Amino acid sequence: MLLLIDGPIGSSGWIKAAGLPIPTATIAEIDYREGRGIREVTMKRLAAMDWSVQTMNLMIISATGGGKTYLACAIGNAACHNGHEVFYTRMDELARRLTIARADALAHQQLLHRLANVDLLAIDDFLTVGIDSEAANDLFAILADREHRLATIIASQTGPRRWLEELPDRVAGDSIVNRLANNARTIQLGDVDMRHLRHQKDLAVNDWT
Repeated sequence: MLLLIDGPIGSSGWIKAAGLPIPTATIAEIDYREGRGIREVTMKRLAAMDWSVQTMNLMIISATGGGKTYLACAIGNAACHNGHEVFYTRMDELARRLTIARADALAHQQLLHRLANVDLLAIDDFLTVGIDSEAANDLFAILADREHRLATIIASQTGPRRWLEELPDRVAGDSIVNRLANNARTIQLGDVDMRHLRHQKDLAVNDWT
């Protein structure tokens, strides 16, 4: 669904609705220093992506502090500016929302429908911890509905092999991982600890001695 939004007010509305934890993240501010494993040309292509027709998923993998959340937010921000509806969530938040919604069949179905049909779904901290079987079943339903229709961004500290270990059911786990990994581009971030670098920069800025 491509929504034509006229001007920055519309863009700001979509960014707020997306729930991005870093709403100011932009492709223009990404650090491309050696060792990060990302290229400017790749990020510019992602910034210009038509997510209403893009069906290839994107996996952003890095250790903690590598900057995967910032990248996901920068891509989501660009998508909002291009008139796309974005839904950002951490995996633990998603599991919690699904659990709460499950108490009301209509609310549960509405949430599944929204997640299955949003232009760009971004799930951060994917399977950093395990999830229960009901959440895994909902995740399977969401990804099955999105497959070959709409793209999903997965940001995680681990890769597909570890995801299988965290999912409670091997058969459902295979289906979830297969749908994500076999139709995906992967950005494997390097060992640069961006959180530490930002902390050091903040210390230097606020050092009044």
